[in-house]
Amino acid sequence: MTDTSTAEESSKYDEEDRISALPDVILHHVLGFLWADEAVHTCLLARRWRYLWKSMRCILVYDKGWWRKSTHVFLNKFMDCVLLLRDPGSTLDEVHIEYDHLEDDHTWIDLWIDIWIRHALSCQAQVLTVRLSYEVDFCLDGPPVVSRHLRRLELSDVTLKGNFMNFSSCSSLEELYIEDCYLETGRILSQSLKHLTIKGCFSRNDGRIRVTVPNLVSLQLLSFRDCCGNDDHNGNCVLLGGLSHAKSLELTAYPGMLIFRRDLRWCPTFSKLKTLLLNEWCVQPDLRALVCMLEHSLVLENLTLQLCEQGKPTGAVEAEENHSLMEKPAAISGYLKIMKVKCEDIDGRVCKVLKFLIILGMDIIIQRIDG
Repeated sequence: MTDTSTAEESSKYDEEDRISALPDVILHHVLGFLWADEAVHTCLLARRWRYLWKSMRCILVYDKGWWRKSTHVFLNKFMDCVLLLRDPGSTLDEVHIEYDHLEDDHTWIDLWIDIWIRHALSCQAQVLTVRLSYEVDFCLDGPPVVSRHLRRLELSDVTLKGNFMNFSSCSSLEELYIEDCYLETGRILSQSLKHLTIKGCFSRNDGRIRVTVPNLVSLQLLSFRDCCGNDDHNGNCVLLGGLSHAKSLELTAYPGMLIFRRDLRWCPTFSKLKTLLLNEWCVQPDLRALVCMLEHSLVLENLTLQLCEQGKPTGAVEAEENHSLMEKPAAISGYLKIMKVKCEDIDGRVCKVLKFLIILGMDIIIQRIDG
């Protein structure tokens, strides 16, 4: 009798729905790991699950879901339901929209994706990612986006036009990542933005793109084919001038890009800058850029050089032959005591940089990193 009773209790215990017994807040979090169509399908599991999808914390939309063979009208209706029928009191951490399905008529997607973006922001999404197909010229245009909750925005493979990049009404936006996009806008504007990355983008404008980001901390320009300006500096310093009041900066770019080096001809004084990270662009083809940044950062305390890309031999020779660049700058921050160099290998290029840093009389920390 005891064995039978134990077996019955064990069988009953195994049949219990332990997942459904979890608190709503945990189930909302779990549903956020599913693609949106799969999350909505959970409403068929039991009465307990009927409305849980309306409060899931992440909405992941991928065009290879179960609607791939359906019409775009059905997809749009699905998105409207997912976004507009949400519980208005629920927290929405992230909306991820990825669409790369090619159709004969794709003109509809420009309108609907713009609507989905604005619906997502009206639902108080904090992180928004939009990745479209590089084979089709999708376009985001229209009035500026508005959100008090958006913290991070990532855009890939899309043409950005008009006032879409005016984020003056996004007071919490701190991170903007733009990759493989065509920029047909005259300005990138944000008072709150702290981290800006532009990678593999092209500008279709005849003039410069004005970048107005007074509180920027980190700026990465990777394979950006056209120069961008920062406010109107009377034709002089077009980018660094807008960063002159920053307390911490990361300025990284591919060595072949000229945007930072061109600005150094009118380099401003960084009167508040205490932490600075630079990569290969500041030591190739010579050390002029590094020397200039040191001379104009009078209260600098921490300097990090990230030298991961292999330098060109011509640049190394030029740095060695120009002896004036191997002398201690006339003015340098008295607060700068320790400098960190991150590199893959201690090659000839790194050795010349280290030789220059030793001349400054500072302690040097070398950190080897994987390639």
